Amino acid sequence: MKYALFRIVIVAVLVLAPAVQAQDYDHPLDYGGVALDHHHGDAALDHGSAVRDYGKEARGGPAVHPLNRDANRAILQQAYADLARGDVPAVLAILDPHVTWTDAEGYPYAGTYVGPATVAEKVFARIGAEWDAYEVAPRTFIAQGGYVVVLGEYRGTYTATGRSVVAPFAHVWQMAGGKVVSFRQFTDGPPWQQAVTP
Repeated sequence: MKYALFRIVIVAVLVLAPAVQAQDYDHPLDYGGVALDHHHGDAALDHGSAVRDYGKEARGGPAVHPLNRDANRAILQQAYADLARGDVPAVLAILDPHVTWTDAEGYPYAGTYVGPATVAEKVFARIGAEWDAYEVAPRTFIAQGGYVVVLGEYRGTYTATGRSVVAPFAHVWQMAGGKVVSFRQFTDGPPWQQAVTP
């Protein structure tokens, strides 16, 4: 588990590294978990160029206009709190109409989904129907430019097998104009597969 968490932290650092060149680093803060009903490829998010190309159209999506990093972090802290209360519509409301949402290989809902309605149907609805006590406990928020990385831990019990999961995660959120334009999940696949396999 410690090794898996180490790998995820390294991924998060590498994702943000291009964006923090020649900029002040915003130290992680805001520890404390909240519950939430909640393929890698060349979509590995070219974060550095996205930040450097501030204001340009990126891959046919909305222009990337990084907000103040504190504002971005506050938006996502509120989103995790909303989900902890089961307020999924509040979270969907901060997603851009063309948001791309990518869940990692090995996660039960791996794949890339486009648009809030698809995310609601393919991710949130399935989690609500298939898991008991599903929880996401964010521990650290790292904000830089138009990106926020959230590090934490998943917990829950898959109802079909009765097996529980504990797995670390890194969530990479890209923000533009106060909306989430992309989400990418990194997590350790084996614990999930052990939980869902009969």
